[in-house]
Amino acid sequence: MNYILKYIFYLLIIINFIYKLTYKPLIIAHRGFKKEEILEETYAAYDKALEFKPDYLECDVRVINSELVISHDLKFKHEEKNISPIKFEEWFEKYKDKANLFIEYKKESNDVDIENQIINIINEKSKEMNNHIILQTFYPDSYQIFMEAKKKNPKIKDVCYLIIDYYGFKLIKPSNIGYDRRLLFNPLIFSIIFIRNLLGKINNVYTVNKYWEMIIVDFIGNRGIITDRADILNKYNKDRFIFNFIINIFLFYIIYLL
Repeated sequence: MNYILKYIFYLLIIINFIYKLTYKPLIIAHRGFKKEEILEETYAAYDKALEFKPDYLECDVRVINSELVISHDLKFKHEEKNISPIKFEEWFEKYKDKANLFIEYKKESNDVDIENQIINIINEKSKEMNNHIILQTFYPDSYQIFMEAKKKNPKIKDVCYLIIDYYGFKLIKPSNIGYDRRLLFNPLIFSIIFIRNLLGKINNVYTVNKYWEMIIVDFIGNRGIITDRADILNKYNKDRFIFNFIINIFLFYIIYLL
């Protein structure tokens, strides 16, 4: 390998390692917590997640039977167990002072002005709120509506734009994105995520539940890790300096051999 290229790679590795000392991945408790007897998207799941001091409680909001409720799917997955979905307004009221909230809107083609219904609840309930909110969506029109709401309500800290797939450098533009960890198999996206992190932009990756996956996505550069297992991510955050140090030494050695 050309000596100049080697030194460039050495420099990037050092910068990346030093930069990671300035933060730890945010623990975003995906649908609360999920483990065996604990059912996600229930009060029990969110209460369990709080035991591990997550940075955010995450929920999916959608309309079912004309009501805004907490549910990833159009048919609530615990319906057969005679468990009804939590109403969004009640969920917000219960947890707004216990953690920061990470709220994803699940849009359907027949939804009309649901974004503003969500915003109205947030505006009403967040006046005395001590924590803050991040809104998240896959949809460009919803993203724009939420960005306008952010300008008017200081409790809305940011809006995360979710990507499904991407083949271009427009991905660098949004300040805050979310993406499926499987997209990292795309070399272009892998490189852009790494660059975005060095530029100080926010990457949130989902859904990461295994310890070894947390090591990889953290090394690449993800400020937020969306996980069903806040307990495992909490443990990883305590160990991460060691893993990042070992990975960087290994990369130095590989480049030296080239």
